Order: sequence, then structure tokens, then C-alpha cells
Amino acid sequence: MIEVIIKTVKINCDLRWGIYFPFDYELKEILRKNFQWIRWSKDDKCWHLPRSESMLKQVEQVLAGKAIITIDRKKPEGMQKQKAKTNRRIQGQLSPEMSGLIKQFVSWLEMRRFSKNTISAYADATRIFFLFYKDKKPEEICEKDVEYFNNEYIIKGNYSSSYQNIMISAIKTFYKWDTRNKMDIKNLIRPKREHPLPKVIDKGIIKKLLSSISNVKHKTALSLIYSCGLRRSELISLKLQDIDSKRKTMTIINSKGKKDRVLPLSDKQLDLIIRYYRMYRPEKYLFEGAKKGEPYSATSLEKIFHRNMARIQKNHIFTLHCLRHSYATHLLEDGVDIRYIQELLGHKSSRTTEIYTWVSMKSLSNIKNPLDDFDL
Repeated sequence: MIEVIIKTVKINCDLRWGIYFPFDYELKEILRKNFQWIRWSKDDKCWHLPRSESMLKQVEQVLAGKAIITIDRKKPEGMQKQKAKTNRRIQGQLSPEMSGLIKQFVSWLEMRRFSKNTISAYADATRIFFLFYKDKKPEEICEKDVEYFNNEYIIKGNYSSSYQNIMISAIKTFYKWDTRNKMDIKNLIRPKREHPLPKVIDKGIIKKLLSSISNVKHKTALSLIYSCGLRRSELISLKLQDIDSKRKTMTIINSKGKKDRVLPLSDKQLDLIIRYYRMYRPEKYLFEGAKKGEPYSATSLEKIFHRNMARIQKNHIFTLHCLRHSYATHLLEDGVDIRYIQELLGHKSSRTTEIYTWVSMKSLSNIKNPLDDFDL
């Protein structure tokens, strides 16, 4: 069993729980799945979380039976008292009144049919924000307070711009729901968004990857993600009734943005699904876990990809989602109209799909370099 050491670390003058362990992909995914606010420190070479006893207990519960845990509660030297006091402002518990208000907010989000991930993110974000201002009532908080929170907690805590964006969205949605306040949510400033290019796996490498997998279940799952451009959540949510072998189609139900879409299945992909079905006989979901009728684990799916990908290319930088990126890019390079790719991927806006034009090597390779005109 892997050994995990938890000790206090000082990151950007804040005390945090540092979680140290030899690289283990499954353990890393367990932490990332269960703790939304977990972050990686390049300098300290550890994952870290807010330093509170309740957070420590949650980590112990999540890792129970999966790791041998050693806890070191000593604080690092040189921690400024003033900064430690600032850190304590986001610890503790909300008042019963505020906790009840957040529960009502969550119920409203559920009634509005927000996704489970969004509801969870907004609930955590509002809890942290109002813990930061636990001495103020929601109606007493103004736009300047949000700016101060961004500077003192998010910026100094070295959190990402995407985390800051979630915070702003949660705060804006809360104050849209709670009409007692006078805050002008239109004035809340969002951070500049990062636009990283999608990582694309070469078609030849994907061919080697899929051809090398002997397990029919694993081969079928990864083949579907690539050949249909599926998200991980879409694959594990697929039910048997979503596959129409006569029409050679697959229906994605209630995906991101509450959208449904119908995707074509190639003869080769359909033959693979039929072969897999005859071997495993799933009952409800197309891909089921150890228990019949239960969906396959998202963590297990990621692990399958990385284990097989590592055999093809050591020290690779790809994730399971890169198969979806590669599908879109390869379609574009094969001349498929970007409007069709948008529909296949389930993008709401064509602007989202257009990012693949920046990584399509077929288009870029047609550009003549001016250096070619020189006789060197």
C-alpha cells in the first residue's frame, strides 16, 4: 500500500496541508475527484489543500484503505502572524442562518436544472466566499468586497484564472437569486480567460494504441471516444437503448448544456460494439463496472487510457480527453466542414469548434515559408 505524508506547508504566505506521495495516477485522480480546491505546487512538489481539521478528516476518510497516512502538524518557521490570521478568516463554520441560505440557493439551482458539477462548484464557492466575510451579512457586501476577496484570497493564494471565474459566476448567480442585496453584479470583473490549444494525438499513434489493446471492453470504450468524439461523462452515461444498430446511430442524452445529439456509427465501430456486447452482456449501461447495472468508473477509464498509452509512447503528455480533440482535428484535416464538426461534438457555438483550425497541421503545412525563397 502506498505511503502518503500530510504536513503543513507555506504557500504564498498561507498555511496549507501538503500531501506527498510517490507518483500514482489512481491516487491523484481520487484526490482531484473528491477535492475541488486541491492544487499542485511545483516548488514544493506536492498537492495542497486549505489547512483545517475538517479538511484533514475528509482526506483521511477518502484515503482510508487506499494508503498508509502519516500526519505532521508542525508549522513551518517564519510564518507571519498577520498572514496566518488572514488565512483563518476562511476557516471555521458558517452561521446557521448563512448555512440555511446556501441550502436554499442550492435548492434553487437544482430547480433550475443546473448540472450536478455546477451546483457542487457554486455551493463550495459561495461557502468559501461567505466564510471570508463571515462578519458581514450578504446584503452588506458590495462590489469592492468582491475585488478585495479576489486580491487577498485568489490572487495571493495563486489560484488559477478558471478558479477565479468559477468564483465570480457563483457570486453573480447567488446575488441574482438573493434579491435583498444592492450589489450591481454587472460590475463584477472577470479575469482574462486563458486559451490553451488542444493537444492532438497523431493518427498513427492512435492506430497503434487501439490496435495494441487486447481487452475487447477497453478497446471498444477508447474506440468510441475517438471515433465519435465523446466526452468521458458521455461514454459512461451511455445506455443500451441509446444504440440503434439498424439505423447505425448512437444518441447522446442530456449532455453538456442539456443537449441531445445523434451520432453516426461506422460499420467497423458497430461490429466492435456487438462483439463486446456478446462477450460481456451489460444489463443497463453500455459499459458497466463490477456490479451489473452500475455505470463504469470514470477513474478506471482514465487509468485504462494512460496504461495503454504509456506502452505506445513513454512520458506522454496526453489525457483521455485528447482523443476527442484528435477526432475533431482529424475530421478537419480530412476536409469535413467545421459546421458538421460542431454538430458532432455538440458545441453550442462554432467559435468553440474553430479552435481546431489552429492545430490542423494540414492547413498550416500549406503555408509557404519565406525562408524557402533564400538560397542558403
